[in-house]
Amino acid sequence: MSKFHAPTVNIPEGNWLLSQRMLKDAFNGTVLWDFSGEQVPELMGLSADQVAGKIHYFAINEQFHAVISNVTVNDWIYDDWNLDGWVGFNFTLNGEQATILDGQKQIDLAGPRMVVSAKSKDASMTKCFKPNQELMQLNVIVKPELLEQEFGYSEEDMPEYLREACAGEEHRVYVGERPLSVDMSRATEQLFNKQLDGKP
Repeated sequence: MSKFHAPTVNIPEGNWLLSQRMLKDAFNGTVLWDFSGEQVPELMGLSADQVAGKIHYFAINEQFHAVISNVTVNDWIYDDWNLDGWVGFNFTLNGEQATILDGQKQIDLAGPRMVVSAKSKDASMTKCFKPNQELMQLNVIVKPELLEQEFGYSEEDMPEYLREACAGEEHRVYVGERPLSVDMSRATEQLFNKQLDGKP
């Protein structure tokens, strides 16, 4: 059971990392952002002062995106997860984050863990990554219809709030979490090993 509490992280104003913009930039294929070299990319307010390492984006098609983050977090990172109409599957091998829903509730998550999340358009979800940590995380972002087409997982199979968030019902946010299984950990580690080898 997910444990929510009143927010303890103060989210500042500023040019946060925006998931929707980043996926749009990566839409035509594979993009690798390397924050460890001399030429540091500009990435929606994310700088080398905040993070060191690599973020690898894969746009498989219009309904399926994947993001591998293998970084050292030096300062707070805020991600406005504004991907309404999508379902996010987060596989964290290592690292901590606080997710704040509508500025009213917070859930603290730490790897190794899998998190499923979705929201409707009028709701807000901000992921806050704590400083001074190693973050190894795979995010898979899909359209709900892909789950049924490829895996036979229909909306009727979804938990109520996840189904309602995907359907765009008013003010719906869903966050479900569980520890990573051995198989999920092994598969995630294999993807990280490919990233370290420079393979897509």
